[in-house]
Amino acid sequence: MPRRAGHQDPKKAQEKPPYDAKKQPPPGYEGEMNPKVDHGEESYTGNSRLKDNVAIITEADSGIGRAVAIAFAREGADVVLSYLKEEEEDARETAKWIEDAGRKVHLRSGDVEILQGISGRREEEVWAAGYCCK
Repeated sequence: MPRRAGHQDPKKAQEKPPYDAKKQPPPGYEGEMNPKVDHGEESYTGNSRLKDNVAIITEADSGIGRAVAIAFAREGADVVLSYLKEEEEDARETAKWIEDAGRKVHLRSGDVEILQGISGRREEEVWAAGYCCK
């Protein structure tokens, strides 16, 4: 996605402190955060810098992981999303944003150890190993 004319500076787009000081035990729930979390869903546009690569992103159900997954997808990468079982609803929401960017996504629930051994492989090997389906 090329940059749009009139693209707003993200530093000026968000609310300024002070923020709600409410603390949550981990994992936090974004629906309870004020101001609303911005992962780039509406603000980030890509430039195909990662076209046809595969990104393996851990803890991509929310927070920084979701922001990275959305950015990588908008830069052209297909994404393997690793998340904890109790965060499946959030992971599916992240997957929707990846698919909306026109990229493939594969969800992997569980510990990051399930992803050991695939880092550094070529795209075809990652898909063939069953981590993603073309």
